Amino acid sequence: MSDLALSINSRIVFLIDALEKGRRVDFAEKIGVPQGSLHGIVGKRQSEPYYRILNKILINYPNVNSRWLMLGEGEPFVNETQKQEKKEVVADSLLISTFLEFFLTTLREQITQILANPKYNREQKEKFKNDLENHLAKITAGTNFLLITTDNEPEQ
Repeated sequence: MSDLALSINSRIVFLIDALEKGRRVDFAEKIGVPQGSLHGIVGKRQSEPYYRILNKILINYPNVNSRWLMLGEGEPFVNETQKQEKKEVVADSLLISTFLEFFLTTLREQITQILANPKYNREQKEKFKNDLENHLAKITAGTNFLLITTDNEPEQ
């Protein structure tokens, strides 16, 4: 099943079929997301899934291989030893992710306050905003990459 041609959306559909016999309602309920959110990902629209949803899949289905889910590499499921190691990595990743989300929210609030300050002209505010958004995007990308790089290390 290691098929790089499958989109992440198709891989999620595969998991729904394999783990919940195709019952999207059960899958959405188990991972704790609204049915509409899941439908947007696996339905006609094929929206990109948010990191939070992918993380919920990996937490609630510990036998799912995160590299396969996110990158299409390897097999869809891990063995028992990998499963226990993955639980620990996912828990650490969730803690880091939660902290970073709090940090990013706080930073965005501070950016909003700075941008509302009348002492900066429009051009300065726009440059400041763009620079910070670029940095925030890199931090967010790093957060998303964290779970991928720490899970399922190749066996020696």
